[in-house]
Amino acid sequence: MEQPNFGGELRGLRQQRGLSLKEFAQLVHYDPGYISKIENGRKAPTAMFAARCDAALRTGSSLSALVPAPLDRKPPKVAHEVRMPVVIDGRPVLLPIKSSGQLNLTADGDENRGAEADLAQTLSRNLPGSSAAMVLNSEGMAWQWELPGGHAFGGATLPVHRGEASWSTYHAVVIADQRLRPLREFISSVPRGIVIVSIPGESISTHALLDVVAARKQAPGRTVMIPKSFEADDLTLEILWALANLDEALLNDDGTLAQARQRVRDPAELKYSAIPSNELAELSTISQMWLGSESCARFIISSTRNFSHRPVFWTREQRGEEASTWLFFQHKLEYLQTTSRIFAGTSEPTSRTFCVPESAVLDSHFSERVLLLLAAALMESLGIRTQFCPDPALSQMDGFALATGSEAVIANWVRMEGRWHVDRTRSTSVIQAFGDVIGHAGAHGLSDAANPAARLAALADYLGISWSWVMNRCSALAAYTCRDFARPRSRLLSTDGVDAACRYVASLRHEPTSGG
Repeated sequence: MEQPNFGGELRGLRQQRGLSLKEFAQLVHYDPGYISKIENGRKAPTAMFAARCDAALRTGSSLSALVPAPLDRKPPKVAHEVRMPVVIDGRPVLLPIKSSGQLNLTADGDENRGAEADLAQTLSRNLPGSSAAMVLNSEGMAWQWELPGGHAFGGATLPVHRGEASWSTYHAVVIADQRLRPLREFISSVPRGIVIVSIPGESISTHALLDVVAARKQAPGRTVMIPKSFEADDLTLEILWALANLDEALLNDDGTLAQARQRVRDPAELKYSAIPSNELAELSTISQMWLGSESCARFIISSTRNFSHRPVFWTREQRGEEASTWLFFQHKLEYLQTTSRIFAGTSEPTSRTFCVPESAVLDSHFSERVLLLLAAALMESLGIRTQFCPDPALSQMDGFALATGSEAVIANWVRMEGRWHVDRTRSTSVIQAFGDVIGHAGAHGLSDAANPAARLAALADYLGISWSWVMNRCSALAAYTCRDFARPRSRLLSTDGVDAACRYVASLRHEPTSGG
């Protein structure tokens, strides 16, 4: 018997449920063009895409079973783990629960078990690898949310208050009356954490997020309101995931990192990391990334001020995890603003080219890719033209700033394992090689469109993201600040970059996404 074809099965199931391609795309948050290519066999489905289709079409795991496991990759990890306390011999033990069915069996008799299952499913559906733990102590029951790590991220932990809404309005979820008391107790007892509340009246279980500081500001009043724009979905949870991972690592290394930076007073005098390897080992991967990034940024600014020509930049970020540094490292935003101002008077805009091979896209989960798209949007908002090339042959290219025909600055810190490398060159052969790379990338890029909306839409299509969904969600967030649900505590971080990116995407809602 012939093995069922994934694309054909998906099309048949979608049509059986009366869903148009556009309607289904909005349901799973993937671009219609991306789904069409999969249905027609022109693109291979990923495990993440298949899981979303199974969830949307309520097919169990029948579509996921049709996705072959890559031959050269390790078996996938369990998507999520929920841990529930069970009392054994008078002692509380956290028992791993890997499905909502097991959750219901374990928590039989608990009137909140449905809400707990809904919360666990929301977190794991939009943020694979999440672990929601209910912990019993002498003061009662508390939630602890363990956010997953990544290639460089080490994971993070946040206390959670799973609150109950008193009612909701068109724009917000409201906590009031007797339900304020447990919320006030929570926000007064933790320095950092998240309030998660179910949104009443939704056909599919959804939740809204609020940082404890934002809740604390409202708590003296009679109500606490959470904007529905802060719905826990692929966008907000990914922003929180990246921010929490960066924040926890930098806070833990604050003193050591400050001492390490003192060793790098003048990056212009340094070609390589000046930090001894034994001291560098004291820093987390994130702190090493911050130090390399900040040193490279200072070197580039000081070295390009006297460029005779407008430079073109080649940057090494390939994944949302790496690109999140543009959105949250405060010095990265200042670096983009400074380099944009230096060359604001030139006839051509500053440009940045990324190499993002398809293997990097397939190796990152859906919501992580949204961060890469937002990083590009942030650059476009500052007048920097972004270009993305999928050619894997260029994936290991040095990062550089090139003044065509005259000189170049080399700056590497991404995927450098705690080191960085900066240099200047006027070598004719090197400058020619860099120019050839930029020319090749431009000829084989995702889009040569003249307007930012079309370039970002082309990137979204390549990443398998619905551009209309991104615009709608960014428009919802543009009226607020992401700091109210993902607040950094480290002085080295801010949400200014991601806020600017969301506002810019929202401003493009009526811009054409095709043509020149």
